[in-house]
Amino acid sequence: MRLLALAALCFLCASCAVQPGHQGDTGQASGQELYELGVRYAHGISVPEDQATALLYYQKAANAGNAHAQNTVGASYLLGRGVRQDADTARYWFEQAAAQDNAAAESELGYLYAAGIGAEKNNVTAFEWYQKAAIHGLASAQYNLALLYQWGVGTTVDLEKARYWFQESASQEFDPARHALSRLKK
Repeated sequence: MRLLALAALCFLCASCAVQPGHQGDTGQASGQELYELGVRYAHGISVPEDQATALLYYQKAANAGNAHAQNTVGASYLLGRGVRQDADTARYWFEQAAAQDNAAAESELGYLYAAGIGAEKNNVTAFEWYQKAAIHGLASAQYNLALLYQWGVGTTVDLEKARYWFQESASQEFDPARHALSRLKK
């Protein structure tokens, strides 16, 4: 649903963005305009779908300080999508986006620290990142934070806080949280 809303926003804002086909003429474009061009190329909105060009615009937008682009570039490096897989570079871009309170990047950092990917495994740091993302309203992070409270990973066991965060996540229609909440109530 968010993707459709973002795509609609990008389509509506097309008149104020740099025109496609002028890839070298982005000197005056803002980070947001560059990000929107990346989205347009990534999803074929009014231009032919072209993942390489999308990544080029995302990278330019990330360098210009756009948090959404920084998160997207981080995910590209984490997954090896269009670039060589590099967890350290992924962490760098997630940190840049998280410094701007980007909840998705905060959650990705939680994952990296929980799994020990691109950083030394540290459950306390993972908990802190998931908590930031949860407070910023990301349903999947709220669910992950609830699990950490439920099992005492990176924190002490606190079933009331686990229940609270499962409820917050479930209220956003996040199905895993709804299922976990029903099991927790038994």
